[in-house]
Amino acid sequence: MTKQEIRDRYKDMRSRLGEDQIKWLSKDTCFNFLTFINKSDILVHTYLPIKENNEIDTWRFINKGWEQFEDIRFCTSVTNFKTKEMKHYHITPDTDYTEDAWGIPVPKSIERVNLKEIDMVLIPLLAFDKHGNRVGYGGGYYDRFLSELRPDVIKVGISLFPAIDGDIPTEEHDIALDYVLNPDTVINFKEED
Repeated sequence: MTKQEIRDRYKDMRSRLGEDQIKWLSKDTCFNFLTFINKSDILVHTYLPIKENNEIDTWRFINKGWEQFEDIRFCTSVTNFKTKEMKHYHITPDTDYTEDAWGIPVPKSIERVNLKEIDMVLIPLLAFDKHGNRVGYGGGYYDRFLSELRPDVIKVGISLFPAIDGDIPTEEHDIALDYVLNPDTVINFKEED
């Protein structure tokens, strides 16, 4: 299958999930996230979920992370879809948000993130394969972003589903995942090395 065929198939599969299913899948994936990080002195870049896209609720990751780990910090991006630029901001329990035209929560924070301080990136995706290749919404936003970070940044895909059968076609600019968290497990692609 092409990336677009995979994208279309998994968007359809995701659209068939109900609100209660997303809630329980988010809860299980959050448990895997909290077990996976198992430390507090870390800056985690996360996407903020678009509810109408049936994305895993990363608000749960953020709030539970703050509850369980004293020094965990989070940041997120604000995307300009016209210029294809992502700007990155710290978020705290006191951050206020607005919603953009696509239903994405946007922090009102003005404290920009030094990209070299990011330790882990939670990456939205629609599908992934057994090698850590991924299919997102398209546009290459995360590939460009990941290429600006330290080489040792931990790249973690967040998925509702298991790996696809077969391989996802890749291009030279595609950056593979180190791990995937889904409701069932944590998959480590670094062990393949």
